[in-house]
Amino acid sequence: MKNIQMWKQFYEVLDSHGLPYCLCKHCEKVFLHPCHIKGGPTSSLTRHINTDCLSYKKKLKRVTSTADDTSTVSNSDISSYFSQSQNKSNETITSEIVKDELVKFFITGNIAFNQAENPHLRKLLSWIKLDDGHTLTINRKNITGRLEELAETAKEDLFLTLADNNSKVSLALDCWSSRNNLAFLGMYL
Repeated sequence: MKNIQMWKQFYEVLDSHGLPYCLCKHCEKVFLHPCHIKGGPTSSLTRHINTDCLSYKKKLKRVTSTADDTSTVSNSDISSYFSQSQNKSNETITSEIVKDELVKFFITGNIAFNQAENPHLRKLLSWIKLDDGHTLTINRKNITGRLEELAETAKEDLFLTLADNNSKVSLALDCWSSRNNLAFLGMYL
């Protein structure tokens, strides 16, 4: 999505302290304004509109179905909220969606990222045809890169949550080393 089109999906707002934020016009989710961060990346805003915002996707479906007049708008049921990660037959498959699911797979299964180089996994992933007609190319660099993007988004969301909190926050840190000298840092809010 072009930057101009992406900005049309957000309101630029100020909080009570005069700090700028971006508010999604469709689901009203709040994001840090890019001017908060050096260089002003808009990747979290673009990712939200392209993959995460269910309200925007529903609006697009309604617009395309009324333009076609051949398909009808399906009534959403509660099961759609619980099966967001499952691909529907009419939903587009993008490389970002597949990479997100792969990151979840590697993390929840405690699988080393170098297993992305496994020829059997690569063959399996080559069978997935993306909507743009290309096949997915995956390696450990792609997986770690996507994880870093998701971590940055989570960090921004945590910052917004803490910024919106009017009460005090207590932060406790605990550092220790395991028997095989791995360093750990625990953080408690």
